[in-house]
Amino acid sequence: MRRKASTNIFSILAIGSLVLIAGLGWFLFSGSGHSSSTGNGEKVESLFVYCAAGMRYPMEKVSKAYEEEFGIEVQLQYGGSNTLLSQLEVSQTGDLYLAADDSYIRQARDAGLLNESLHLALMKPIIVVREENTTITSVESLASPDVRVALGNPDAAAVGKKTRRLLTRSGHWEAIEKNVTTRGVFKPTVNDVAGDIDIGSV
Repeated sequence: MRRKASTNIFSILAIGSLVLIAGLGWFLFSGSGHSSSTGNGEKVESLFVYCAAGMRYPMEKVSKAYEEEFGIEVQLQYGGSNTLLSQLEVSQTGDLYLAADDSYIRQARDAGLLNESLHLALMKPIIVVREENTTITSVESLASPDVRVALGNPDAAAVGKKTRRLLTRSGHWEAIEKNVTTRGVFKPTVNDVAGDIDIGSV
């Protein structure tokens, strides 16, 4: 599906973020954070959240509201879901891990890093082009040597992993990956991809 990008590409991300706000709010507000102390009586002064970059905008709103209501600071670490999982494994600290793909939740569970997991929302990758772009009419267009394409890095970001999985299934991945490697760029997060579209470099 072809979608036009406005002058500010981040408005598209904001639309998608609206879907997540209710789920993120429920997730954060329904947890043990309702109290300023843990089950063993220790006072909770802050929460550390690993958050996939694609959920940055709704999470900032939710965390601000949480801080105002409960007086507990929310520290947010953004990045690609795989990158965040690696950080979580190394540090062995944190309160919430919000990944953009179920596979990372399974990995975290298998590594013994989770107490529980809840589904918040569904996200799906889309093709975004600048408004003046008329060359992108299908997925096949992304393999054209005349097109500069940015994709999320499949080894760092959930959107990249999902994109590779979908394009491999449809038979387009090899040609599009070659185009990205030679003329485009792999980015660590979906927000970085949006930024490149916004400035017109892809």
